[in-house]
Amino acid sequence: MDAPTLDGLAAILNADPVQDQVPAGFHTLKEFAAHVGISRAQAQAKLHQGVKDGLVEVRRFKVKTGQVTRPVPHYRPIDMSK
Repeated sequence: MDAPTLDGLAAILNADPVQDQVPAGFHTLKEFAAHVGISRAQAQAKLHQGVKDGLVEVRRFKVKTGQVTRPVPHYRPIDMSK
């Protein structure tokens, strides 16, 4: 490999991963638990039940958590008026 190819490879590997824009209305498990005033375990059980019952939508968005960018589940209520 020549130097430009190695420089290009290094640039790709050192670039920050692309983060997703989280649409309005979506919140993390941690945010929901803090807002409602319950533990994360209780919030997770409630949100999973809401997803199972069709009341809550869950989507994963790539966000930076500490030094790592990873897909994090975000939740929002489903608009039942439609």
